[in-house]
Amino acid sequence: MSDRDFRQQSSNRLLDEGDGPALAGVSSRFPLAGVSATRSGPPTGAVPPDCLEALEWRAESQVTAMALARLNMRLRKAVATDVPRLREVIEASVRGLQAADYSPAQIEGALNSVYGVDSQLIADGTHFVAEIAEPKTGQMHIVACGGWSKRKTLYGGDQYAGREDSLLVPSRDAAKIRAFFVHPDWARQGIGTMILEACENAATEAGFTRLEMGATLSGVPFYRARGYAEAQNESAPLGNGEVLPIVRMVKEVDKRAWPQGNAEPGNAD
Repeated sequence: MSDRDFRQQSSNRLLDEGDGPALAGVSSRFPLAGVSATRSGPPTGAVPPDCLEALEWRAESQVTAMALARLNMRLRKAVATDVPRLREVIEASVRGLQAADYSPAQIEGALNSVYGVDSQLIADGTHFVAEIAEPKTGQMHIVACGGWSKRKTLYGGDQYAGREDSLLVPSRDAAKIRAFFVHPDWARQGIGTMILEACENAATEAGFTRLEMGATLSGVPFYRARGYAEAQNESAPLGNGEVLPIVRMVKEVDKRAWPQGNAEPGNAD
């Protein structure tokens, strides 16, 4: 079954089940699995202004997470046997979601020399995959991946020449957000943010208070909306003579303001 057919069957199941109590107040006019709450938020006088975005994000996250749960989606750590499917997801993601920002030559060069599976992330237990069950068979199907790292490498798969796998010091260094790819048939459905928050939580639990990444041009708006700031423009040299523009983005995870008495927002894309 193709990814597109799989997604359509999963989406049809969600629509057939109706809104139900878990999605109370959310109309079926929202597209398929990409259910998200209206970002209206509470009245501006109800909470301090710097908490409004957190409240809106939490409401959107909870509704999206519930919709994805009804599709029987789960996050787990990647294992070595996932590598063939991860390669498929990475190539599909790059070709399907980055074509507006990079030339065909840049995409081909990046797939050959930069983008790819990072086996060190898998070995470290810091690489996550998102799986959704096929409606007919119940078989779990990887549709996205992403990870974080306690090592110095900012980006690049096993084949990337610029890797540096020495360990970071949590009290001094920023943990790296790494290797985020969503299959285009499942993009903008809330999955990317679920993985991102899982990575942020794990890095924080490991003692890190700062995060950084080498974001693609296609990913910058996504990460900016989730609290990351552009720090520096960089270029990754590619094997075919092209260069790949990359944006280093950073986030201080210990300075985010959440409403008192509320947990941090659940996972959300």
